[in-house]
Amino acid sequence: MRPVAAYAGALRDQGLSLRAVAAQLDVHGFRTRRGGPWSAVQVKRVLDRKKQDAADQTA
Repeated sequence: MRPVAAYAGALRDQGLSLRAVAAQLDVHGFRTRRGGPWSAVQVKRVLDRKKQDAADQTA
């Protein structure tokens, strides 16, 4: 699992909003594939991908 997905998932588990998670990823130096800042939509996609990967591994 990518470190960004694990970190974002941990932040969401603490109750942070998608926008707050995006801000924390930026503060802690995580960058998107294009090197830009994070948005809430991008965080949601990363978390959805993480969830799908977990489901695929159990199937």
